[in-house]
Amino acid sequence: MSAPPPIVEAKEVGKIYSRAAEKITALRGVDLIVEAGEMTAITGESGSGKTTLLNMIGCIDHPTWGSLQIAGTVVNALPSGG
Repeated sequence: MSAPPPIVEAKEVGKIYSRAAEKITALRGVDLIVEAGEMTAITGESGSGKTTLLNMIGCIDHPTWGSLQIAGTVVNALPSGG
């Protein structure tokens, strides 16, 4: 019997937002694994990308690069809620 996949698995996830002619890098190469039953806190300075990461985990937004899986499903190509 194999172990279930992690609830969240991010590999080299990055996000760039475009505003006018400006490109803003919100995340750069984030790796994260959260197993079933674990409690995880995401901390950091203002502007460090916490909300961007949580928006991607919640499928509100997509990574610009990298792979994001929720319960074994790759969510990069799923429709976003935003």
